[in-house]
Amino acid sequence: MLASCCGARARASYGDLESGRGMDELSVKLRDGQPGTLRCNTKVVELLGRGKSIVSTPINKLLNVALVTESDDQHGTPTTTDLSLRISFLVKATPHHKLDTRELIIPREDREEAERWIDLAMGRAYAGTPRARKVRLLVNPIGGKGNAMSLVNSLALPVYRAAGCEVDVIETRYGKHAEEIARDMKLDCDVLAAASGDGIIHELINGLAIRSDAQQALKIPVVPIPTGSANGMSINLLGLEEGFDIPLAVLNTIKGQIMPLDICSVTHGDARRFSFMSVAMGLMCDIDLGTEHLRWLGDTRFVYGFLKGIISNSSMRCKIHIKVATADKGLMIQRLNESRQAQAHTRRDQLDDPDQIRKAANGHEEDSDPSIPPVRMLEPDETWLILESGNQYAKVEKKDGPSPRWSSNGSWDEGEGMLYVYTGLQPYVARDLMQFPVCIPGEGLMDVVVQSLVPRSVLAQSISGGAEGKQFYLDSQHYYKASAYVVELEGKNSLVSVDGEALRGTRLSVELLPKMARTLSLYGTWAQSTFGKAEPTGS
Repeated sequence: MLASCCGARARASYGDLESGRGMDELSVKLRDGQPGTLRCNTKVVELLGRGKSIVSTPINKLLNVALVTESDDQHGTPTTTDLSLRISFLVKATPHHKLDTRELIIPREDREEAERWIDLAMGRAYAGTPRARKVRLLVNPIGGKGNAMSLVNSLALPVYRAAGCEVDVIETRYGKHAEEIARDMKLDCDVLAAASGDGIIHELINGLAIRSDAQQALKIPVVPIPTGSANGMSINLLGLEEGFDIPLAVLNTIKGQIMPLDICSVTHGDARRFSFMSVAMGLMCDIDLGTEHLRWLGDTRFVYGFLKGIISNSSMRCKIHIKVATADKGLMIQRLNESRQAQAHTRRDQLDDPDQIRKAANGHEEDSDPSIPPVRMLEPDETWLILESGNQYAKVEKKDGPSPRWSSNGSWDEGEGMLYVYTGLQPYVARDLMQFPVCIPGEGLMDVVVQSLVPRSVLAQSISGGAEGKQFYLDSQHYYKASAYVVELEGKNSLVSVDGEALRGTRLSVELLPKMARTLSLYGTWAQSTFGKAEPTGS
């Protein structure tokens, strides 16, 4: 009777199943003795009982499914006539995804069918991604609310164990300890993960970049697990809604596709640091560094700092030489949408072609290994755009969409004051601010924003649309795609924030290093936003 209710069945040919058109089914017995069904295709895995869904989740959230070795008695005889099947996956919950593990029963005579279903399900679940990645996980125990290790033990490690990953957990003990670890470690892991905020990511990138074998070391993906106070990179990889979801971030380290990461070199004299997220001067530097004591507020500290900066609303003294690729905001939006379309086509192709999936999972092809240029101060030539701050307010027009004033120099008017200069390599810098909405991963260009001095009311109004990137449309926000720039700073403005780390210098060279580092993404790109998809016409 058990065999009749628990036999393996398939409702579609394997050709249909592989193309995603059918559901492959395996009959099982639930722990309460009732018959059930496991089924999957290229999109979903589902457990049913009495014909109704018990649990369903996207196939990429399936971590592992295996027949558990049955217990034998002292004579080597199996103690049960049935087999146990264990299946683990992530399911959507609030505020985090949760790990769900089920123990099901398979008749011994159905072992062959069960093994075939398991092979098919696991092949779809990992879709060419190497299984059981070796992860080196650095934990900042004092980051965020000071409970990172507790979060790792309760939310991260169980997911790794379920997926069969080998995890090497290291606690950081002092400032730049992570940088030292990255500088000195053996290159014997598949992923460098950081249970922290963005600060440990910055340290890991810099530690890898100063090695003698930096080119090889930087090929190891560096991936965040959000337990800190500033988790911008995690938001960019997982999206606004799920950017703080620890189990989902762990899934990204297990299954994410390798994605190229542009970084930039920031040089002052003989000193150099590397940035993976942002370089801030003026007001944005004051916000980044001046609110360190408010880290307990999380992302709210940036809003507080911005409001405080609006009150002073003072121009920074600055001269900047920019090697501009384009200042046309309309073209930037066009390229962003083209990038989205290309990524969508790639994902559709991957569903039909395992080789495409494998290529994406194991790294983008590149013509040659990039090299890290030596420390040097750049010398601008006559082709570079020159902007110099004055003390005048910029002309302000009421607009919420594309502006006819967009031009080759970013509509800069001589004499305008500069409130801040902000360079970005990822769209979001905080939950409330998508400062660089047209940033494309591995584009080979950095986004440089020069915000003109404007009345306080204009700045205050821009806060409400910050999470959607609406400040991009301000005529006073001059936006450039650039490969390098040299900036000359005066007096108190000589303080610069590099990924939240303070650097002081009166003349800085900032140079993009295209695709120099790597990270992982479940989507093959930054998490999608709606920016630029249906633009307002202006008013």
